[in-house]
Amino acid sequence: MKTSEVLEKLMKFIYSEYKSSDAFQSYGEYASIIVGRFADKSRIRLGDARAQLEYIRLLKRQGWIEYVSVDGSTLGNARLSLYNTRVKPSLEGIEHVEQGLQPGKAMLKAASAAAEIAGKGLKGFLGK
Repeated sequence: MKTSEVLEKLMKFIYSEYKSSDAFQSYGEYASIIVGRFADKSRIRLGDARAQLEYIRLLKRQGWIEYVSVDGSTLGNARLSLYNTRVKPSLEGIEHVEQGLQPGKAMLKAASAAAEIAGKGLKGFLGK
């Protein structure tokens, strides 16, 4: 399985865990716990601890997750440790998963943006 496919599946898993847990939404979850649960439920093996750490790092690089402190506040560019770092989905990550779950919504958003641009162009052409 390609790395990009694993990342998509891992992000969908993180999203579903996040949506189903108030504690996760408030305080985040340890990266090691998320990766372990993902491996158990999906039966996709992510390799040793370094490989697992790299998947989390790639999600962060994509902007789909963020590192958070114990109180749930964003840490920014904190150092990643599989056992000590808490993560939660970023707004961009949540939007990415939700657009994948509802592709019609993304198409509708793009259509309304295109209509707005066309309307502004027509308005400018007519001098109004």
